Amino acid sequence: MAKKMNPIRKFLSNGAGKSIPWFVILLLCFTMTAGFYFQKTKDDIAKFKNSDFSNEPWFLFQQARADEVSTGATVANDIPTVSAVSLNDGTAITVASNNTQIVNVTGKIDDNNGCGDISAVAARIYFGAAGDQCAANDNTCYVITGANCS
Repeated sequence: MAKKMNPIRKFLSNGAGKSIPWFVILLLCFTMTAGFYFQKTKDDIAKFKNSDFSNEPWFLFQQARADEVSTGATVANDIPTVSAVSLNDGTAITVASNNTQIVNVTGKIDDNNGCGDISAVAARIYFGAAGDQCAANDNTCYVITGANCS
């Protein structure tokens, strides 16, 4: 009865039952994991048809690969600041019944990123009880909008 051979040993044998030396296996593993390959020129391949290449060297090159790389920077968008707000130039606002009163509101808006990214401006003039998120109405909340930036 024939002796069973270990499948790994069978795979690593030279066909005559002798194992391939361990350093050859190690070299094959290193070659596969390091990504090395052999390269010959077209002239060498043409010579190959007429030669056994027994005395000609093969050259070993390491293959290098890289993913596409891009660089860039993101500039944070600074929050605009509002300063020098003035309501009616600091003068008291007196409104008579059934009349209207023109009131000037001025202020300065600065943006460190430039005013080009300011798309709209809104201001509210309201009586204290209405609050700063009030809806526009003629009695307690006046909303002023604009987008003039210079």
